[in-house]
Amino acid sequence: MDDTEREDAGPEVSVGPPVEHRGPWSEADYRALGEARGTGRVELVDGALLIGPGPTDEDERTVARTRAALEEALPDGLCVVGPVALRMGPDCVLVPDLLVMRAPDVMRAPDKGGTDADTDDTGDDAVGDTERDAGDDTKSDTKSDTESDTESEADPAPHPDAVVDAAEVLMVAEIVGSEHGAVDRVFKPLLYARARLPYLLLVDHQVPFASASMVISGRYHEYARASGSDELELEEPFRLRIRPPEK
Repeated sequence: MDDTEREDAGPEVSVGPPVEHRGPWSEADYRALGEARGTGRVELVDGALLIGPGPTDEDERTVARTRAALEEALPDGLCVVGPVALRMGPDCVLVPDLLVMRAPDVMRAPDKGGTDADTDDTGDDAVGDTERDAGDDTKSDTKSDTESDTESEADPAPHPDAVVDAAEVLMVAEIVGSEHGAVDRVFKPLLYARARLPYLLLVDHQVPFASASMVISGRYHEYARASGSDELELEEPFRLRIRPPEK
């Protein structure tokens, strides 16, 4: 490889060291990898590991634009999260770029932490004596400010060990490009359809720029597409407009 090719290759990405393993991978095996997954995206498909590179800067910008458009359009009771592990079935966990789902507590790892009551008690204990003595008005103002700040955060980062169940998901979104896009364009949508995820959004940072599909009889059927300078406009599952990136 000459110097030009080496520069075009971009920075090296750690996708995790080789791990000795016999037989199919279980979800427990997959989760036990922890930091060994590296900086790339490691997914579990029917007991086999699927290892891909981490997102590029352009991918991350497109993810941010798509997230903002979704959050602006979401009706009450829904949230957008990602990337987060999505349980598709026995020993099958994918990591889509974004998910639209019922608003759960994705900040906590499964089977970890206390009950909601325990969480509330902990929060009360953390309040200092000075704040308690300030009176109900101050406490109310503090709570209001906190809630406002929480609502203004575009992406509450999920717990690193969080796993979302496919039954909770309304729409899955993948950011793709013309290169290295076969997995996100073709293979993973087959798995999403198998799990009956109702809607799929593909956003390409090249052309065609975006498309939306709905699952019918176990297969995705495209019902909206936009390319070039056109906006993607959807009426279902909620009204949504996604503008192409400005050049």
